[in-house]
Amino acid sequence: MRRERYMAKPINVGRSEDWLQIDLFDGKKFSPSPVRRIPTTDEVLIAYTADHCPRAISARCPHLGVPLAEYARPWERPGTIICSAHQCVFDIRTGEPLAVNQGSESVPCLGSWALLPQGDGSWVIEGFEEE
Repeated sequence: MRRERYMAKPINVGRSEDWLQIDLFDGKKFSPSPVRRIPTTDEVLIAYTADHCPRAISARCPHLGVPLAEYARPWERPGTIICSAHQCVFDIRTGEPLAVNQGSESVPCLGSWALLPQGDGSWVIEGFEEE
């Protein structure tokens, strides 16, 4: 007997020009965040892979649950972000933790989902299930 595979309903995240730039303040100056906010949901953010493809990522760090809109910083390797709350580096394409602060327990993967372009210029996330 063949089992049906459940797929979450695709979520439209709008056009890339509507994604909101987040500015970070380091105490001295503002700089752009490596993630973008989506006006229609607080559960995911947009980040870019090393080859400049947009991906939806979880809005919260899987380790401490801090909001990545506030704690994500660019890292030295393109296609990665670092959570400044505990210095864990994540690959944007896979969500895998690449570097973990010494002494930290194991860190789960960051949620990362492909974005599919639509004919009207918007993007959808497939396989993401809103809570």
